[in-house]
Amino acid sequence: MFAYLKPSSISSPSLDLVVAILYSVVPPALNPIIHSMRNQELKSALRKILQYTLFLHQKMFITLSRL
Repeated sequence: MFAYLKPSSISSPSLDLVVAILYSVVPPALNPIIHSMRNQELKSALRKILQYTLFLHQKMFITLSRL
């Protein structure tokens, strides 16, 4: 029944299958991540991690520039 409702595609059937799988898998997988970004605790934890990694990169750059 659905085969009659599907418009013809100019791309290959395998590409259509890959795109269909991506559209059905990626958004539901990203939903929990997107909604958890509203949580303040998670935001502050991510901010601390990013600041720490930035600090390490700056410290490494300063150390290498002294050589």
